[in-house]
Amino acid sequence: MKRITINASTEYDVLVGPDLLKNIGTVLSEAGFAPGRMALITDSTVDELYGEQVCAELKNDGYEVYRCVFPAGEGYKTWTTLGYILDYLAAAEIRRSDFILGLGGGVVGDLAGFAASVYLRGVPLVLAPTTLLAAVDSSVGGKNGVNLGTGKNMAGSFYQPRLVVCDTTVLSRLNAAQFAEGVAEIIKCGMIADEKLLARIVDFRRSRATGFVPVISACLRIKGDLVARDEFDRGDRHLLNFGHTPAHAIERCSGYRISHGQAVAMGMSIMTRAAIAKGLADSECALALHTALLAHGMAQRCPYGAAELAALARMDKKRQGDIVRLVIPEIPGRCRVYPIEVGELYSWLAAGLGEA
Repeated sequence: MKRITINASTEYDVLVGPDLLKNIGTVLSEAGFAPGRMALITDSTVDELYGEQVCAELKNDGYEVYRCVFPAGEGYKTWTTLGYILDYLAAAEIRRSDFILGLGGGVVGDLAGFAASVYLRGVPLVLAPTTLLAAVDSSVGGKNGVNLGTGKNMAGSFYQPRLVVCDTTVLSRLNAAQFAEGVAEIIKCGMIADEKLLARIVDFRRSRATGFVPVISACLRIKGDLVARDEFDRGDRHLLNFGHTPAHAIERCSGYRISHGQAVAMGMSIMTRAAIAKGLADSECALALHTALLAHGMAQRCPYGAAELAALARMDKKRQGDIVRLVIPEIPGRCRVYPIEVGELYSWLAAGLGEA
């Protein structure tokens, strides 16, 4: 098992290794979460796969478990679902002395984290990611949120977990599409900070379970460093948004039928081609990105036009006044934040889509 410490306003560990869910009670008690009352928050898909197993393990170790399950899917990351979770916590009489365990992917983590941050003005949170995407990205850093009609993650909070438990045995069982979702975020980490990771991901396969620990650890160190320097997303942490400004617009255009990972793959390709077209990036960036995405069958061509994407990207939550902060590559393994006026979005997206 690998232990990675995240030095945010609340310092916490991320545990990465096999069979951690099989021993979740022991893992929690050793981390300081003594047996007692707790709420397990998960979605219907994860509950069917792991809910009974995790609850049984916890109960065997003396935990009193209250299980809250909501329908799976990005479409349920809403105020309505958040309200349902908060009402459940109140009905179960969860207290500040108890804790919440979010078991699942990014949607579960966002909702469990948001609920933990506002219920009783803050209840201890543990996250157990069950997708590669959540393991390398959303489970660490303290961002939580729900989607509004105007955009993705437009309402939320910064609230760090007290512990993250990443079971690589669970991750090795993901299907190809689920695995590729996480690969997109790993490629993002490689593009912004680690050329060696970018090259390594070409041969990364879900069947090689032993490879999960070093790859996930590399991503967490990159993200952990940025979070430590800029926890509340005012500067360097913007680099983690590489590809995400167009990606969130793509997700909304598709009615969330295009998944986050696939949209990020398209978004990184758009921003890379745009930066090269505008003379701001080395052409090697496109080759390195294309090679990594192609190795995992990730779509790189967007089905929507610049006008459609620009209309939605204007609502990017990192927009400040008339300025949108894009993230563009310079060379493989190094990106930078590049502020533009919101009126320039169409030009950038058109360049990245080959419409210019």
